This record gives sequence, structure tokens and C-alpha cells, in this order.
Amino acid sequence: MVDISVVIPLYNKRDYIIRAVQSVLEQTYQALEIIVVDDGSNDGSAELVRKLAHSKIRIIRQSNQGVSSARNTGWKASMGAHIAFLDADDYWQSSFLEQIGLLIESYPDAGAYCSAYSFLIDGVRKPAKLSEVPHRSGLLDNYYASASKGHLPVTASSVVIKKSKLQQFNGFPVGWPMGEDQFMWMSLASHSKIAFVNIDLVTYVHQVDGSACSVNKVLEPLPHVKLLNCWLQEGVIAREHTQAVKVLLNRSGIYMVLNNISSGRTVEARAYLKSLPYISWNVLSIASFVLSYLPNKWSSFVIQKVLKK
Repeated sequence: MVDISVVIPLYNKRDYIIRAVQSVLEQTYQALEIIVVDDGSNDGSAELVRKLAHSKIRIIRQSNQGVSSARNTGWKASMGAHIAFLDADDYWQSSFLEQIGLLIESYPDAGAYCSAYSFLIDGVRKPAKLSEVPHRSGLLDNYYASASKGHLPVTASSVVIKKSKLQQFNGFPVGWPMGEDQFMWMSLASHSKIAFVNIDLVTYVHQVDGSACSVNKVLEPLPHVKLLNCWLQEGVIAREHTQAVKVLLNRSGIYMVLNNISSGRTVEARAYLKSLPYISWNVLSIASFVLSYLPNKWSSFVIQKVLKK
């Protein structure tokens, strides 16, 4: 039998947390335990979980330290050899753990296991655009190629990680404004194997109020992007993944430049275009350079259309 502990970081998600917890309790394959890490909530959300009074649920309370700290607290306190993470505003289809269990049995040497997922946008589920993933199930041959051509193939609510790998990578980095989860996916992709089942089993609630994506706008190079560039320069990245990493870095750089332009930081945008070593001069970068000289009203309109694609 595969033992899986579920860790749910919680910070002021009163309107969503019970749905998330119920989606775990209703799994066709039951988790060993459900650890809800209350990261200093003050909206009564933890009390709602406590009222469920379920024997599998354990609540750990800590002062507000951020989602990475909450995830780390959870997996370090867990009993299982495999750790499933579920954000408090997301939820699973009933067979998620069952399908992940089958993956674990089929690929015991992998370090992580994940499924396809959908975004919930304005009440409508829209499948993530996934590229370079197995047709049914198997190993992700090139995480970086997948990430550079579509949505990320791994998310914090669609992944189960071996505890031994979390220990190896010292868990999720604390104190980063964004990208702490992508650090983990990069580490797994570069130093382990990731198994994937191409069944839509997870609902990712897009841009819930208070989420990192809705609060933070990327205006400077993020820590995981800097680290990935360092890995590329130092030869940490496998040769067969090098080109995909370059494409991914360029995509990340252009995204940041466009955010700067739409925020009126045109001087900074042009400086990044000229100085960042991983931004290559192509149609997108040249178009970004031109946009930086247009009135903000026009450039912002064009950029919003681009970023929504």
C-alpha cells in the first residue's frame, strides 16, 4: 500500500478551505492523514476545519510566515513517505490519490508524481494547456520543454513528492516573493524523475484574492529565474535540456519586461532588454522594445492581450 500524507497550507481562505478538505476526504483512495497548517489565519478558517472533527485531520498553527514555511512545517510533521500538497483554495477530483498511487507503483524510482489539471476562471473550468507530456502516463522527458511551451506541467496542488526528495532539497525556500514552488519543480526535474498521468484531476482556482499571483507583479528577475540561469552557466542542466531552458529563461525575461512596460517602467524595461543575458533578440523582444516607446494607454492594451494568451 502507498502511504500518502496530505499537507494543506492555510491563510485566510474561509470561503474555500472546507471544499479543499472535503475533496481529500472524498478520495477513492484514502490519505494516511491530512495536515492543515494554519499560517496565522484571522478569518476563522481554521475553526471551520476544526469543526469537522475528523480523525484524519490534524491542525498545526503557526504565526504567519508564508506558504513555503507552512508547506515545510506540514511535510516535516507528516508520517507518510509521500507528501501530497493541496492549496486551500484548490480541490481534487475523487480519483486523484488513486491515480497517483498507481503512478507510484509503476514508477517507484521517480521523485514526484503529478496529474493534468484545469483552471477555474469565473466559475468555468478550463484545462491547462500542457505540452510535451505523456499521452496517457509516464515520465516527463523534459520538464523545461513542457514549461516553455505551455502552462507548467507541475503545480502545488497537482503534485505528490517523496519525503526523501523534500529532505534532499531542504523543502521550499522561505522568504521568496514568488517562484518558491517552481524552485522545487526545477530541482526535481534536474536531480530526479517526475511521473505524470494525463488525466485532469485537479482544479486550480485562478487568481483568488490574496494569492501571490494576484498580489505580486513581476517587475524584477525572480530568485528561481536567477538560479536557473546560474544552473545553466554552471552546467547543472543536462545537455539535452539546455535549449529548452534557454527558451524558458527568455520567456520569463520577456514576461517581466512586459510587466514593467505596462506599469510605466519603460526605462527599466529597456535596461533589462539590453542587459539580461538570457533575453535573446527575436520578434518578441524587438516588439517589446518598440512597445516601450508607445504611450502607456496603447502599450498596456497590447500587453494585456499578449499576457492573456
